[in-house]
Amino acid sequence: MPHANGRLLPRFRVVRLAASLCVVAALGCASTASPPDRFYPLLVAAPTVGAGACRVEGVLQVNRPVADATTDQRNLVYQPDPTSAELRRHTFHLFTDVPSLLFQDELASYLRKAGVAPTVVTPDLRASADYALNARIVTLHRVLGDPARAEIGIELSLVRLRDRKVLVQATESASLLAPDVESAVAAYGAAAGTLFDAFLRDCSRQLGGRSDG
Repeated sequence: MPHANGRLLPRFRVVRLAASLCVVAALGCASTASPPDRFYPLLVAAPTVGAGACRVEGVLQVNRPVADATTDQRNLVYQPDPTSAELRRHTFHLFTDVPSLLFQDELASYLRKAGVAPTVVTPDLRASADYALNARIVTLHRVLGDPARAEIGIELSLVRLRDRKVLVQATESASLLAPDVESAVAAYGAAAGTLFDAFLRDCSRQLGGRSDG
């Protein structure tokens, strides 16, 4: 191989130079490699309210909750400054699905376990329903600060479909300590269970302790 001045480089020097370049390239790639994506499910605890505390007779359909575009994405959202309204999203920390679908599945499972209705379905079954459970995810993000906290808020309403009457309506919220992302996800699940329990108690009060049917 010719040198810049026209002389040939010895073969062993060419090999050593090529090896050095490979090492430098490898180190450069390693230093800029992105961390792996991390995926988190939403796991809600079983009801702690007594079975039948809130009861309707018939088929209850759990609709997909509504949420704003920032909240309803797989990337976990955080608030970097508790004194600012700015929200940001994590690049490599993601839910296993968008929050609206995760909440829909967990809420349907929760209501079945709580015995709220003889049959609890989601719209994909295309069943004829007597009641609908509607929800809106108001808040779902981690607030960085000292200490950092996981904030969750949800609106729930129980509607009788034959006359579109709203039987129960409530807004529940919670704030739990969350020093890191993993603990924030665990807090969302724990808080969601607590909020669902609170809704059942609200339902029992608003229905006057009777079932609707």
